[in-house]
Amino acid sequence: FTIVVGSTSAAALPGAMLPWVLLPLTRPETSPRLAAARSALLIPLMGGVNAASTLASLLPVGLYLLSRPPGRRKRALIAWWTPCVVLATAWWIVPLLLLGVYGENFMPYVETSQTTTATMSATEVLRGAGNWVGYLNFGEPWLPAGWTVAASALVVACSALAAALGLAGLARRDLPERRWLVLTVTVTALIALAGYGGAFGGPFHATVQEWLNGPLVPFRNIYKFQTGLALALALGLAHLAA
Repeated sequence: FTIVVGSTSAAALPGAMLPWVLLPLTRPETSPRLAAARSALLIPLMGGVNAASTLASLLPVGLYLLSRPPGRRKRALIAWWTPCVVLATAWWIVPLLLLGVYGENFMPYVETSQTTTATMSATEVLRGAGNWVGYLNFGEPWLPAGWTVAASALVVACSALAAALGLAGLARRDLPERRWLVLTVTVTALIALAGYGGAFGGPFHATVQEWLNGPLVPFRNIYKFQTGLALALALGLAHLAA
């Protein structure tokens, strides 16, 4: 997701802030109320330029809370974090809703789901190369970093190796927070691959593409869910190397 740095850097902020939003919730000595508040205070730093990117990057945090052992603390964390997130994002959610009511609907004039899902194969998603804009080349690359990730043999090989090592780390039984990390990889991979019609793609990709052109149009750029997968693979790689 970092290939947009230098062009639309705001789109990379949610993924960059994801670990920091998660971190306060992982400290057992902190009360649920304080942990939720500290986490939510960092959410505005994700920015409000791209709502879908922010919400997609909050998904792994929500999965972390859902994967906690059953008990009072889990219920308290969810009960406090949910309204805190609403408050932390209200500054852009409310204007966005007003824009949807009174503004011009430009979505029919931009990309389609067939375009945005065409580059979301399993290998490209694992490498972090699912962003379709990175494949645009009109004599020169639209996103130079994205084109390098997509077309450079060295980068393809190295990123594939990093993804494979990350998966190997996630497969180890001694991995801390293995339940959450495997859940994050599974959910984000299923979302990312659901609309892809090629090999190992979603069996109902045509239906998913229709949804992405209809009621789910804000999430049409499905590559934005790669941030959770990137975090899980990075932690798996770190565990393997430790």
